[in-house]
Parts: sequence; structure tokens; C-alpha cells
Amino acid sequence: MLIANIAIVATVLAWGIQIPFMAELLHRYEPWFLSVWRYAPAAPLLLLVLWLREGAAVLPRAGEWGRLWLLGVVGIAGFAVTYTLGIRYADPVLVAIISSSAPITSAAIAWALRGDRPNRHLAVASVLAILGCLLASLDVASLLRGDGARIGFRGGELLIVLAQAIWSWYSIKAQEWFKGSSQLRLTSLTVATATGALVAIYAACLGSGAVPPPAPPGAGDAWMLAFLVVGPVMIGAVGWNTAVRHLGIVLCSIALNLMPVVAVLAGIPFGYKPTFEQLGGGLIVLAGIVYAQLMQARARRAA
Repeated sequence: MLIANIAIVATVLAWGIQIPFMAELLHRYEPWFLSVWRYAPAAPLLLLVLWLREGAAVLPRAGEWGRLWLLGVVGIAGFAVTYTLGIRYADPVLVAIISSSAPITSAAIAWALRGDRPNRHLAVASVLAILGCLLASLDVASLLRGDGARIGFRGGELLIVLAQAIWSWYSIKAQEWFKGSSQLRLTSLTVATATGALVAIYAACLGSGAVPPPAPPGAGDAWMLAFLVVGPVMIGAVGWNTAVRHLGIVLCSIALNLMPVVAVLAGIPFGYKPTFEQLGGGLIVLAGIVYAQLMQARARRAA
């Protein structure tokens, strides 16, 4: 359980820190390039680490290819493309609100796929997580004054919900189909197949002129570009799969609602200033996570 908690903390930190980095890099780089960049260098590095640690495990076994391509292409690449398009065509405030509902989406997918009915403790933790994430994502003072940004449905919001469902499906099916594999092996092989799909899509977009060629990287951007490979993919993806196997998809989704707080704190060097709402929202989410873990530990002792 300790390893699982360390894994989800590492994932939240890696995925949260990437948000201000991406925001800064998007001033100079095309979003599709950044999406592909995160995976393309990470895939061979993960496969190399897998080969050094597990040797022949780097090679898919008979009967695994179909599921690997399904998880990689639909689960990871499908999520990346759907989420990117959703962000582009959705209201930012509604994206924050919808993202906070990830625990509910995860619970619904787990119920549909495996019949896992959410228990009362996870339901309470999910409510706290949603409230905390909403508080962290909104400027309450501006809304009360009536000068906040107007919220309007733009269509991309439906893609955000679809992206959440795809990621939940991947997280559940990856553990079910590769129960005997290490999380490093599972992540490496699915990231590799996802990278093949993303590179093919990006090459087609480049060839058709739908996206411009990437700009030469600036000297000051190298460390942020390197982090996008090592942090969100190599550390975050392995940590996520490890945490999901031991903690469950719903509790891990609740923990992800701490990402807005991590993002703001990581963005301080870029001029971001934490607000009371963001810090208070983070504490509410954390309270929900601690509550759910304590109740689950009590249930295990009683059993």
C-alpha cells in the first residue's frame, strides 16, 4: 500500500507540474507537436529500461498484440487526441468543472465493466474531491462581483467527458488483461503502441498541411521539454498503473483532483500566484482522500 500511495503522489506531481510547463511552451510550439513529443522519446526509453530490468519481457507474448494495440491506440492515443481537441474547442471553466467529475466517470465505467458498485466512503470522498476541485478552479471573488469570464457550452466539453471515459476504460482493462505483468511492462508496451499511432496521425497532419512544422527548440525550453517526457509519461504513466492496481480506479481519480493545486504551485516561477480558493480546494480534496483510505483500512481490519 505504501508503494501505491507513493506512486499516486508521484503521478499527481508529474501530471500537475506539466500544466504550467505546457502553458508556457504553447506560446512557442504547436499543441499537436507537444502531444506527440511527450510520447515519442519516452517509448524507446521505457522499452530500454524494460529490457534492462526484465529482458525478454520486452517482447509481447502470443495473443497479446491485439490487446496491446487496442490499449495503446484507443486507450492512450485516443485519450490524447480526444482530450487535446476537447481543450481546444471547450470553455476553460467548463473543462475544469467537468474534469473534477472524473471520480464519478471512473466509478460509472468500473460499474459498467466489472459490476463494481461504489461504496459509501468513496462516494463521500468523490463529493469532497469535486467540491475541492471546483473551488480550486474558480475565481470566486470575480464571480461574486459579476466580472468573471462568461461560461458557455462550445461542444468540446463532450470530448472531455469522452476522454475521461476512454482513460478509465484503459486503466481498468490494462490491469484486467495484463494481470501477470509488471506495471513497467504494461506501461512500456502500451505507450509504444500509442506512440506509433500518434506519430502516424501527426505525420499525416504534417503532410496534409493541417499543422505547421515544429519550431526549432529554444535553449531555455530544453529542460521543460525533457520533463514532459520523463515526468508525465515515464514516471506518471507507470505510477498511475501501479496505483490503480492497488488502490482502485475511483480513489486514484479522486487524487487527481489535487492537480490544479500542484499546477498553481509549480507555476509560481512563471508568475502564477496561488489563491485562497486553490489552497482551500486542495485541502478539501486531500481530506476526501484521507477519509477514503482510513475507511478502507478499517474495513480491511474488520474483515
